Amino acid sequence: MDTAKINKIFCQPLLSSLISSPSLSIEEEDYIWEKCRDNLYSGFINKYVIFNEINVDLQNKLQKLSRNYQYKFFTMYEDMFEISEKFKENNIRVIFMKGMALNLADIQQIDQRHCRDIDILVEKKFLNKAYEILKSIGFSYLNEDCEDESSFLEPMHHLPPLSNSKGTIIELHHRVTSPQAFLKCPLTDIFFENFQSVKGIYIPSSTNLILHALYHGVIHNSLGDGLLFLIDLKKITNKYNVSIDLDLAESLLKINRKTLLKIEEIVSTSSRKNIKPSQIQDLVESLLQSKTLFSHERKQRISISKKLDIFKRLNIIKYEYQVSSFSIKFFRLTFKKIINLVKRNYL
Repeated sequence: MDTAKINKIFCQPLLSSLISSPSLSIEEEDYIWEKCRDNLYSGFINKYVIFNEINVDLQNKLQKLSRNYQYKFFTMYEDMFEISEKFKENNIRVIFMKGMALNLADIQQIDQRHCRDIDILVEKKFLNKAYEILKSIGFSYLNEDCEDESSFLEPMHHLPPLSNSKGTIIELHHRVTSPQAFLKCPLTDIFFENFQSVKGIYIPSSTNLILHALYHGVIHNSLGDGLLFLIDLKKITNKYNVSIDLDLAESLLKINRKTLLKIEEIVSTSSRKNIKPSQIQDLVESLLQSKTLFSHERKQRISISKKLDIFKRLNIIKYEYQVSSFSIKFFRLTFKKIINLVKRNYL
């Protein structure tokens, strides 16, 4: 596989200009398809890359994937307004985050920036009430084995995913960042202090949109999900005519200065005219310290680590199924997990 050729294709959306791709091998086609599918990247590739005629099947697959995301978005869009209205009726401030917020504010475009779910943030003291409100409008836990509870939060920063009959998935957050990254979330309080209203929906302020993109790209996903957060940062800074506050990001998120400077250079360079694709490609590879712009699949990276101690494993079971550690179901699930871990040589 020609990594340089593949990386040029992946970096092109940062430049917001159209290129024609050279012919790709079957292996290269499969790699591009897999990374676009797993990392919400098909919309950007469809917008800025014209594939060779021998790779028309790949182009068709990517266009179909994007159309499906766009159809899903319109349903999610309707649900977002219903959720916002219901929460306002109950005097609960709800902030919509990530992809839905970026599309709502016209920072990104729905044919490019796809969303798997709706991420919403409420104050922790309102979490149980917010859960009950979502239930009242047709949402329930995606995992059918999950109990009708909202009490067990460790080790996550949101409840288990909820969905409705239309297939809209909700992540109901009580904090912005994962407890595994920060014992005390550095962003939650400032998200509630500084936000903006777009079409009656609350989303983070421009500064907080930037901080969240940095957190997700650098810390939460360990620079492993490719260029999506860089494109988000470019679009946010251009939309609001602002720059990344390096001091704030360094102090709040504890991201080292060298990494922040590289990110700032990529964002600012990609916004200039007449930049060669190779320049951006070199900068991105330097940031990721690799010629592979995507790590292993996200499911593999967030699966239970072999290093987790027994108490963390038990907390994960409580969280996944919202069950008390004193319940029969908890003991049954724990036994089942132990058997599976032994089979996979994780214990």
